[in-house]
Order: sequence, then C-alpha cells, then structure tokens
Amino acid sequence: MSQLILGTVQFGLDYGITNSSGEIPDQVVQQMLVFAQEHDIRVFDTAADYGNSQYRLGQLAPIGNSNRYVTKFSLPADGSLPTQENVYSDSMKLLRVQKLHGVLFHKLEDLTDPRLEKTLEILRAGRDAEILSRIGVSIYNRADLELALDVFPDLDLLQLPANVLDMDLLESDEVHMLKSRGVEIHVRSVFLQGLLLTSPSQLSEFFEPLKPALIELQNVAAETGKSLLELVLAKIRHHRYVDAVLVGATTLGELTEITSAWESASEYEDFELPAVPREILDPRVWPNVRMNP
Repeated sequence: MSQLILGTVQFGLDYGITNSSGEIPDQVVQQMLVFAQEHDIRVFDTAADYGNSQYRLGQLAPIGNSNRYVTKFSLPADGSLPTQENVYSDSMKLLRVQKLHGVLFHKLEDLTDPRLEKTLEILRAGRDAEILSRIGVSIYNRADLELALDVFPDLDLLQLPANVLDMDLLESDEVHMLKSRGVEIHVRSVFLQGLLLTSPSQLSEFFEPLKPALIELQNVAAETGKSLLELVLAKIRHHRYVDAVLVGATTLGELTEITSAWESASEYEDFELPAVPREILDPRVWPNVRMNP
C-alpha cells in the first residue's frame, strides 16, 4: 500500500489556483511538521525552485525528526556546469540532512541540455555512494517519459501527475515496465491543485468544462457516503503501480482533513467520470487566475 508524502511548494511560494492564503507563516509550517511527525508522515517533497521551502524545512522541522526528503533541481540558467553542490549538496545543507531519499530533474528541457551527461555522472555517483537513495525525473506526460527513458534508462524514481480524471499516464505500458523493475512511482496532482474538491459554482469560465465531472463526483460521494477527499485519494492510493501519493496543504486544518481522509480511504472505490479536455488537466496552460469566491 502506498504512503502519503507532504508536498512543500507552499512552504516557499504563493502557489496553487485555489490557494487564497499565500505563503504559509512559520508558525503554521511548524505546526504542520509536528502534525506530520505525529501521524507518521516521514517523506517530504521539495525543490530548489520552491523559494525558501528547503531552508524552512531544515529550520522548522521538529528536533530529532526522522524526515526524509525528495528534492528537485534545475541546471544553472547561466550555462555553467552542474556540480555536486548545485545538483544536490546545497539542498542537503539547507535541509540539514546527510542523505536524500530522492533527487529529480525538475525541468524536462534539462534532459536535452548538452550538460546532461555530466549531470547524470553526478547523480549516479551520489547514488553509488549511498548519499542519494534514488534518482530520477518529474514529468508531465508520456512524451516526457519516453524522453526520460531514452536518455536516463537507469532512473529509479519517477514523479508523475495522476488523479481520478487523468489515469492514462499512470496506467501506461511504460509505467508498468518501470514498476516491474523496481522503480518507485510517486503521484502528484491528485487534487488537481484543489480543483477536484471545489464547488462547481466556484469555477471560473476557463474551467466550465470541468463542471460535469465535479457534479458526478459529488453524486458518487453522496451515493457511497464517502467524502470527496476519500474518493479522490482512495482510487490513487490503492492503484497497483503507486508507491506514494504527494499532497499539499496550506493550513493545519487542511492537512488534518487530508490525513483523516487518507486513513479512512481503506477501500478502493471504482467509478467513472465524464471526460475532461486535456487543457483542463494540465496546469501549465491554465490562465493566471484564482477561483471565484
């Protein structure tokens, strides 16, 4: 059964189309990290590009914690060579750890950069030295995955988007193959940045095509007696290829609700939802707007 991972982009950036509170204050971050420790959430997802997320994790985590981290890096924008420091060592210093559970390429364009081979050499050396447990990529779609497998065939950690509206990539032949050879699969976007938990009346004009799916999801919740959170989490949590489900929260209350729903989502719920246009499922093409109040 998969584990719950806490994503921390909101610890360093004002992130998320349904996020109305902005970057999270230190006191709330501390409360969330203590709560995570009390509820056996031990793995945290972060990135060098997530503002000061890594620094705050290192500074605000409970003393004596056993936290593990998956972080992501981008190649230097000035064209300089990758180094152990800018690939992962600087992140380790900020996080105050001696090892990392995973290090991922954050940007797919870095997989076609002339500096790729040097980067892979650094990552493989870190894994061989057991400083890095796993190395891999964060992707968006099947084309990304095909590219990653072509240039980085020995990756052993893959982060990909999937949710109750979008299972195609998770259920692809490529992911099946990776899972069969022991690659760890982490799923993000399980809430589609909170849209799947949003009232249809709050959708802006761009997201109108999502309304039928949200209405049907609410109908399934009413018929089964499950909460939306439970339905959305259970289908991914119990998927045969999923090792971990990555969630984000902006308040302690949100994290409490998610954790409770995760613990309650003990059974697989099978249901179908109306198809949604591809552009609604890809946050990279969304307009820069918030939800209606």
